Amino acid sequence: GASAGLLVHDVLENADLDLARDARDVDAWRAHPEIRPAFVDAARDRGIDERYLRHASDLVYRTLTLPLALTDGTTLPSLVNATQLAREVEFNYPIPAPLPGSIPASGDDRVRRGLVKGFIDALVVYDDELWVLDYKTDLLSGDDLARAADLRVRNHYAVQARLYAIAADKLRGSRRLGGLLYQFVRHDITVP
Repeated sequence: GASAGLLVHDVLENADLDLARDARDVDAWRAHPEIRPAFVDAARDRGIDERYLRHASDLVYRTLTLPLALTDGTTLPSLVNATQLAREVEFNYPIPAPLPGSIPASGDDRVRRGLVKGFIDALVVYDDELWVLDYKTDLLSGDDLARAADLRVRNHYAVQARLYAIAADKLRGSRRLGGLLYQFVRHDITVP
């Protein structure tokens, strides 16, 4: 459930990209002295039994090392081969003003707007493009998992995508915003 997803997020947040890139396979990566303690600590913090750590480490290794197969048929390089990767990027910005001609909720233009605050799982740079990446540990079902992932993003994460897009636009500097990616790590599926 949610605790397992948080365990995966915890490890992805701090995983050494060089170790994953340089390992010949998942077993060699798992054998590195830094890897097991990271998973054991995250499991203890999240109340997850150690018997699930092998599966969790498979998910993390694949997430870091496999090219991102997008549901639109394109592919991006793996995270370990990104030009740059920033994880758990905090953002905040004022709630955008209403569109011209729209009526504020209170009918008063002086309404206090508030602040949007959050964390982006990862900002990934490939050459001169910045991509926002959000890890999802959702369990998808059905005959067409790519379609299920597309629908899940559309039906459950549309508001999050808009908020992240605004944040990324403010963080991108001179880079082009490539887009937003929802990476369903259990299924190796990424929705652009």
